[in-house]
Amino acid sequence: DTVVICFGDTLPAFTATGTNVQWYDSAMTLLFSGDTMVPGDSAAGTYVYYLTQTNNGCEGPTDSVYLTIKPIPFAPVAFDESICSGDPVPDLTATGTNITWYGDSALTIQLDTGNTYSTGQNTVGSYVYYVTDSLNECGAGPATAVTLTIDTLPGSPTASNVEMCYGDTTPPLTATGSNVQWYSDTDTALANPIHFGNSFVPPDTAVGSYTYLVTDSLGGCGQGGAGSVTLVVHSIPAEPVATDDTICYGEPPSILSAIGTNLLWYSDTALTLLVFNGDSFPTTDTAVGTHTYFVLDSINGCKGEPDTSVLVILPIPNTPAVADTIICVGDTLPQFIASGANIQWYDDPGLSNPIHIGDTLVPIDSAVGTYVFYVRDSAGGCVSPADTVLLTINGDPGILISDSCVSFDSTIELTTAADTLWFYNTGCDTLFVNNITHLLPEFG
Repeated sequence: DTVVICFGDTLPAFTATGTNVQWYDSAMTLLFSGDTMVPGDSAAGTYVYYLTQTNNGCEGPTDSVYLTIKPIPFAPVAFDESICSGDPVPDLTATGTNITWYGDSALTIQLDTGNTYSTGQNTVGSYVYYVTDSLNECGAGPATAVTLTIDTLPGSPTASNVEMCYGDTTPPLTATGSNVQWYSDTDTALANPIHFGNSFVPPDTAVGSYTYLVTDSLGGCGQGGAGSVTLVVHSIPAEPVATDDTICYGEPPSILSAIGTNLLWYSDTALTLLVFNGDSFPTTDTAVGTHTYFVLDSINGCKGEPDTSVLVILPIPNTPAVADTIICVGDTLPQFIASGANIQWYDDPGLSNPIHIGDTLVPIDSAVGTYVFYVRDSAGGCVSPADTVLLTINGDPGILISDSCVSFDSTIELTTAADTLWFYNTGCDTLFVNNITHLLPEFG
């Protein structure tokens, strides 16, 4: 007997009637003992099995059965096709014995049979078909998917120019497309691509402008028109020249300045705290001390090295303290002493007439009267408020009788509140006081 199945089907069970049935393969190797035997062979082919029965120790003649496993065909070999819109549409082809074409993956929509299939498509798109092969009554084997793609000629890829600063890591140029190719801008024939892919990192690092051509290709349409994209490497700006300034406490805020194109002022060495943008920076510092700023130039987003600009606000010296002094006429003139860095003395409230520089002032005034002096200190160009110092010389003033010599035997009448009168002869030949008449005083 012969049993025929298809590859992959459930293996049949062979059954025999007898006593002590033995099953053998074609080489008479015992496979199984019993009435029912399920073969172990599963590959496509024809297999023979022998069986016997044994009574009273005597084995009888053999009988035989056959198992034929018919093969399932392999998936057909078929190739996708890709063309450009407007080109002739090729037939799809597959290799096999009994080829069948379907329009769905469930293989329910049969389109055609035979090794070639004319799709009839001519519009842009992607069309998928399924093809099977069959050899015998076992039916079709696994399906192969075949794609027909009708493309349009691609336009120039979309790409953006890129700018960078000298010394930075070169950024990639990017373009959008299906099969992007990059060329030197001198390769207008597009004969020697230098890179394939949507992203391209140029080798350029020197300051300058570098242009590349970029194309896209799609399926069977080849390359479309070339676009261009440019990498610009900007130079680093020079370090600006910034000014320093020194002012006194209480003076109007200083304006620091620097020369550059687009100056940025920072208050920290890390250059993270931007305080001003421009050539002339109006500071707001008022406290005594040293205030440091960092200014750099920025052109096309590229920042140069910073220069340091220092504002020093000096303190105002303390006002000197000098006590007033009162003396009598004829006494030794006092010394006025002030403490400070650079003491200056004046005799006018406008402080326009300096009379002495130094800690100690010895007045030259000796006549009875009150003399006013002004003293101040200075340090680093900053001056203190002035202190007022008074020198008072008390005593009776001398009476000038005459500024020329008087005649002999002349009478001089004086009216004075002095208790004692002293007469002096200065420059005249003689001075004889013969009589002094003291009348009742008529002064108040």
